[in-house]
Amino acid sequence: MSEAPAPITYDDVVSAAQALLNGGEKATTIAVREQLGRGSFTTIKKHLDRWNAEQAPSPAPAPSVPPQLESLWTEARREAEERLAAERAALEQLSAQLDARLHAMEVATAEAQRERASAEARLADKDLELGRLAPLLDDMRVQRDCALAARDAMAGQLDRERDAWIARLDAQHAQFVDIKQAQERAADTLADVPGTIRGAHEGLMRAFAALRSAAADYQGAQSVSLKNQESALKHVATMLEDVDRRVRLPRRKEGFAPALRAARPVRELKRR
Repeated sequence: MSEAPAPITYDDVVSAAQALLNGGEKATTIAVREQLGRGSFTTIKKHLDRWNAEQAPSPAPAPSVPPQLESLWTEARREAEERLAAERAALEQLSAQLDARLHAMEVATAEAQRERASAEARLADKDLELGRLAPLLDDMRVQRDCALAARDAMAGQLDRERDAWIARLDAQHAQFVDIKQAQERAADTLADVPGTIRGAHEGLMRAFAALRSAAADYQGAQSVSLKNQESALKHVATMLEDVDRRVRLPRRKEGFAPALRAARPVRELKRR
């Protein structure tokens, strides 16, 4: 916080007024205020009036006025003093207003300076914070660039996958159309299946009946063949018994050898 300015002294006003006079300017209240750069107009005017009074030469004795003009002179002097008093009051009022405005301006200036100092401090803090955040901001930029690159790559991959899915859907749609057409053809074919099955069943029944008839004929033939074989076997057995009886008879070997040779095939047949 800035320190309060020192009060204006008589010497300060005298120095400023003398500098103005040396520079060829008139030492007025406003000029002295601008020369000092501070102070109230009331204080400066008070010191300036004192300095002007000290610098003014002693007033000359008033000229003698004829008796017939003394009343007029007195009235004119009274009016001049009243006018001078009114002007002095107006100047004092204006000086007070200027002092009030100056004080308000000084207060506003001090407040602005405090706000400026506070803003500068905040700006310095922001600069420090910005210095700390700059690396983080750079890192975030790098991450953003990486994220954008990853997004672009993912978008490309999604586009490729979408195209692949569209191709698969087209292929599946074509397969669906083919399957639907196959179903329609199968439905048309199945419409004729009952008649085909009925005809096949009738054919199978006829074939089965023929097979049963053939089996019956085969069984009959087998029965006849078995009867013939049994009859033949009985006949062979009778022949063997007859051969055995003949073998037991006392004969020469040469006499029954042909009979044994004739009986051997019959025995083999019986074993079979």
